[in-house]
Amino acid sequence: MFRLMDKKGITAYKLSKETGISESVISRWKNGEQSPNVSNLVKVAHYFKCGLSELMKGSKL
Repeated sequence: MFRLMDKKGITAYKLSKETGISESVISRWKNGEQSPNVSNLVKVAHYFKCGLSELMKGSKL
């Protein structure tokens, strides 16, 4: 997920506004403090127009 964010220049703020997932939750994912639930993963995958496997490719999550 963060690979795609970096590649496309998407900030946590923008992802938050576009998906309705709070910026603090996205930050906790990035810091490894929390793992995303399936519902949020689906929202992010839809945002990036990709499947869950592509979203999680190379991810530690």
